[in-house]
Amino acid sequence: MSKVLSVLGGEQGTGYKLDIPGSSVDEVINSVAERTGVSIINLGRSYDFGEEPRLMADAKGPLSDWRDRFDRPGHVFNPGERVIVPAFIESDEDANQVLVADDQDGRMADRFYPLNLSGETKRVLERYKGVPLGCVLKVEGLKQTKFQISDIHEYHADLEPEIIVPPINPTDEQLQHLPRGARVISEGKVFSLEVKEMDTEFGTKTKYSFLTLEGEDGRKATIGNWADNLEYRGGVLENLDGKQLEPGEQVRIASYVGLDKKGSKVLHSHYSRPFLLQPSPIKLESYKRLRGEVEGMTVSMINSLDNHRWQEARHLFAETRTRELTIRESETLAASVAQFPDGEQPIFDGKRRLFWAESLDNTFGVKTEAFTKKELVEFARKVGTGKQEQVWPHCDGSYAYLLMHQNKIGPQETLSVLGDAVEERLSRLEKVDDSHEASFGEHYMLEQSLGYMASIPLPEATKKILEVARYCMRNKLYDKRQDRQGEFNCPHKFLHLMWSATNDLVRSVREHPENLTAIKDLNELFAWQEELSQYPFCDTIVQDLRKVTDQFRL
Repeated sequence: MSKVLSVLGGEQGTGYKLDIPGSSVDEVINSVAERTGVSIINLGRSYDFGEEPRLMADAKGPLSDWRDRFDRPGHVFNPGERVIVPAFIESDEDANQVLVADDQDGRMADRFYPLNLSGETKRVLERYKGVPLGCVLKVEGLKQTKFQISDIHEYHADLEPEIIVPPINPTDEQLQHLPRGARVISEGKVFSLEVKEMDTEFGTKTKYSFLTLEGEDGRKATIGNWADNLEYRGGVLENLDGKQLEPGEQVRIASYVGLDKKGSKVLHSHYSRPFLLQPSPIKLESYKRLRGEVEGMTVSMINSLDNHRWQEARHLFAETRTRELTIRESETLAASVAQFPDGEQPIFDGKRRLFWAESLDNTFGVKTEAFTKKELVEFARKVGTGKQEQVWPHCDGSYAYLLMHQNKIGPQETLSVLGDAVEERLSRLEKVDDSHEASFGEHYMLEQSLGYMASIPLPEATKKILEVARYCMRNKLYDKRQDRQGEFNCPHKFLHLMWSATNDLVRSVREHPENLTAIKDLNELFAWQEELSQYPFCDTIVQDLRKVTDQFRL
């Protein structure tokens, strides 16, 4: 056993500490406490956290449970706090190991960046990739990030050496002793994968996947999954997102103990996705062929650079970036940008390509990453105003603004693009039908443009936002209801605009106090507050206006 790892559970699951025939749960807890210092253990799924008790303390002191995050202020953990987290091991864009909290739908999958990992600890974590481990992390503090997704937080943390590994491939007899909701790891060769349509408890039908794995000892286990399209989450090959399982491949998947309709213990993986341990020969050959193709395209791009064929080099850069690149290949391409002269450099969508450029490419029929910065600005202007022809039904046009930010387009140029978008979209919004289908694209891009404008450190940006708010007040475009049963007396296509404008106005002057100079007439804002105060559903707008006028009192 590794010196850095204290495992509760063994390779075959026989050491799982709540699986001791003839012993009560209390006796098991006492036994575990004597041997490890752990008072109570649980890594289970929902069901009110399953039938297992939960880990509350160990010999070093009290522990917080990551699954209680929504019961705490701000949904965050404090520096110095010790937290038990069921987490997967992943790699960030710099190939550092990251612990990603096991959240099934991805909307609160906090990320923990361990500090000062020893070589042996790194090897242990690598061994259990694809396995949701029970980790105790001492939080050092929140990690500074450029973007925060939903309610996901990122932390610097120290990983303590005691890691809880769930049982792997338990026998049927062992399975019956495990409590409902307990964590289990299933791994083996893909024997079959079936999708079945089944009745739900609500009288409807839905499709489920049933993955059958064959272990090294020949035993087969079938694991249900609520997804009808089972895809990889990662593995020994890079870029497996969206790839299907193939018979004969070796995989690992996080499972849980559930009950079938007869009350018998079964394995279910909820929405977990498999981790590839060994690919099929066909998948491996395809992977190797792609590596050769990428190498050839990269060599051609460098040759174009050496011969000063900048446009050709940019197009090769963009085309190569559309491939499923490894980390090393991505880094090579990102480094090549510095070899272009100023004004000829291609823009790029992150060190590891995000989905912004891909989405824009598909919708508008372009190769976004072949643009120079100047070309990106004009493209974003056309997208923002709605004048760029589409070849695909829809994407979020504001991705063009994200690419401008990513590629450090200056505030004056950015304001020019956003200002044109605001004027054009407002004009178009006036003319379209009031239905959601007709107006959504116009008011969405109008409000997105205002939102990005709020981040620009120029008084002209605040002035532009103020003009939109003035337009709304002049035309009485706000919610005039006195109660929920009343009439808005405002076209739905404009109903959100005043709130959006005042909210962005607050952000603009809060993030950039120098932008306050754009506000010349405080009496105007006071008059708006007075007018809107008589409408209960405008209270948030009034509060935002007060936040702005209060800035002049500070």
